[in-house]
Amino acid sequence: MLCGALLTLIGAKVRRAQPRLTPWLIAAGAAVAIACVAHFAPTLTLATVEAYPTSFYIAPTGYSASSIVQGAKLFATHCASCHGREGRGDGPAGRFLRVKPSDLTADHVYGHTDGDLYWWITNGIREVMPPFALALDEGARWNVIDFVRANADAARLGRAGGKVTNAGYRAPDFSATCPDGSTVSRDRLRGRVVHLVVAGRGSTARVAQLVAHDRGVVTIVIPLADVASGTACRADDVELATVLAMFGSKDVGRSDGLEFLVDPAGMLRAAWSAGGKPDWCGADVLEREIAAIRHTPAATRTTGSHLHGR
Repeated sequence: MLCGALLTLIGAKVRRAQPRLTPWLIAAGAAVAIACVAHFAPTLTLATVEAYPTSFYIAPTGYSASSIVQGAKLFATHCASCHGREGRGDGPAGRFLRVKPSDLTADHVYGHTDGDLYWWITNGIREVMPPFALALDEGARWNVIDFVRANADAARLGRAGGKVTNAGYRAPDFSATCPDGSTVSRDRLRGRVVHLVVAGRGSTARVAQLVAHDRGVVTIVIPLADVASGTACRADDVELATVLAMFGSKDVGRSDGLEFLVDPAGMLRAAWSAGGKPDWCGADVLEREIAAIRHTPAATRTTGSHLHGR
């Protein structure tokens, strides 16, 4: 716009010395200014869009596994008929609506704050979505939002596979007990790389392999059965196992052997299960992925009360 204004000003200044050049300079300046306005106009709405009364609310749930699990149940009951079981906007009732339900795994979800989502669930969206204030209390609405966030992240983490990338997705909160009697959580482990292992009877040898090697990470076993965790910390939390199974695109009953790496900022950076590539069973392979996390922090942006890698 400044270039356009400058060309217009030059045209006005030289109108006496170069009368034939003046109209062309003014026209060129106006064209440049209009083109710039047209190009940047869509982004200007980010600074002018009206906020809702709840737009800057922060979810009070702490993004816990329990909240995500409860949100999944509520979503299946109240939302899946339109948005689909996996939130992709392909629910059976949505076929009869004039405006199709949103795909809640698409990128636009990251452009809305938690408070915006809370407002829409509470009050509806014109004729597009009914209000749920009477069907869901305040806590239930935040649970649904946590599930929507986790579900969108899970769709992206599943595509990344066992290779660490520069994208990070907030890990659900957890609590684990370590052999020395101490208790650790997601937030207490900030600054450390964490290796989460969902372990059933088929993972006994794998857990033993992991605890036998000190890789400078905190290994946490989430048991699905009576599995010896050795020197690893242990999180006996069925809801955490359920949420991690969702992040691994599996049912909790088939999540034995599912593993995750969490970076020092508390972000999920990679997921792996037996047969996946690269093969984390190779000690050098797993050490390489851990080193990649240490040397490549996730590129993040703030969305509501969450940090999402990009």
